[in-house]
Amino acid sequence: MLRRFSFPAASPKCPAGAIGALAVNRIQHFQQRSQHRAADLKNTHRAETADAAERPHEALAMAVPADRYRPSTRAFPEHPAPPEYAPGETLRKVQDGGLISFRGREFRICKAFKGHRLALRPTNTDGV
Repeated sequence: MLRRFSFPAASPKCPAGAIGALAVNRIQHFQQRSQHRAADLKNTHRAETADAAERPHEALAMAVPADRYRPSTRAFPEHPAPPEYAPGETLRKVQDGGLISFRGREFRICKAFKGHRLALRPTNTDGV
């Protein structure tokens, strides 16, 4: 997620150089935080993998979870087939930010659907 920062305009009490230094310090701070978070995630994954391979589990009759793992035999497509909609259905393409427009109004859907076409169908229940 990108964050925007606004810095005050230069003044006699706060020259432009100080504002630039402040911006650089904040950027460096966030870069360091993101590097630490990436390292934490990597260490967590390593620990979870080691647990599954080494530690027995009571629910598995003290077997190691990695011994019970079997890869799925079902094929998982890289990209699922696009949905098929009935003729005459109202379709809307989800825009940036997860928005669609309908009857002159914008509705927030979900950013995950960005670029996809969705069908709008009437229901008997209001708000569903």
